[in-house]
Amino acid sequence: MQTYLLQMKFTEKGLAAIKSWPERIGLFQQKCRDMGAEETAVYLAMGAHDIVAIVEAPDDHVIARLVLSTAMNGYVTTQSTRMFPPAEFESIIAGLP
Repeated sequence: MQTYLLQMKFTEKGLAAIKSWPERIGLFQQKCRDMGAEETAVYLAMGAHDIVAIVEAPDDHVIARLVLSTAMNGYVTTQSTRMFPPAEFESIIAGLP
């Protein structure tokens, strides 16, 4: 599984429905499971993003479908980042000239 950081920002529609967010997070977690991914953490955040999630997925295609289907609802805009754990990072830099 690969690890991704998903950063989300509420849209006007998302802010108007803010009281439903506990339920929406549950739906997001179920969507992750349905797509073969696993949400390992979800946080309300302060700063440039409103919600931050750590998700593990088997590949980029799964995370792309998850991000697109989440954004299609219109409650958030999304930004995703592939993350590399220390062992994988060491392997990457070991191949540097």
